[in-house]
Amino acid sequence: MAELGTNSDLSWWEPQRLLEVIEDLRPRWIRVVLMAEHAAHDVPILRALRARRYKVLGVLARESVGDDPTQWDARIALLLQLYDGCLDALQVGNEPDHTSPSSWTMAQAMLALLVQAVAAQTTLPLILAGLVSGHPEWLDGFPVRPLRLLAAIAVHTYGRWPTRAPWLNRYGGQWGFGPVLDFLENSRGHHHPGKGCAECPGGFHPLISLFFHGCKSPSS
Repeated sequence: MAELGTNSDLSWWEPQRLLEVIEDLRPRWIRVVLMAEHAAHDVPILRALRARRYKVLGVLARESVGDDPTQWDARIALLLQLYDGCLDALQVGNEPDHTSPSSWTMAQAMLALLVQAVAAQTTLPLILAGLVSGHPEWLDGFPVRPLRLLAAIAVHTYGRWPTRAPWLNRYGGQWGFGPVLDFLENSRGHHHPGKGCAECPGGFHPLISLFFHGCKSPSS
């Protein structure tokens, strides 16, 4: 059975009201962006949520650690100290394969460096930043060895409108950032939408297949 979660900006309501809203929703996971300046406010809430058996996915986004790799080690260490005892897993990066105000667009090699920097400082399960473009071939450029450090690959599956009727659908048949509803289907045996690929073992894109099978044979 799938475990459902919710994005959470813990500053939207006062703490007691926020806990009441989450109790009404009953998600399994709470996803929150980690920020040093928010920790004093967030930590008591997250501890209360975990005491109620909710799981917390902390997100290391641009606003968490910044764009300068020389600052990552120190900022990661600070966040792990501030949020100690509050987290069940970490998402590293956010929508690297897309450009928008809420995305952290990154080259594959740079994201791999961030994964390695985080893995060096924690044993928490690491989740690869939510992919959102709908094109699994973005993973072609991701180094395989850092992939072995991950517990999962996140996918932001923004859906499509149910009809192309102009009164309901002003985005031409899609909602959100693009054909992301196709991501999982594209990942099964396709490098590119609509084109078969003989290089996809087990019916999946090579890196996804390698990941699902425990990364037994890294090549780089």
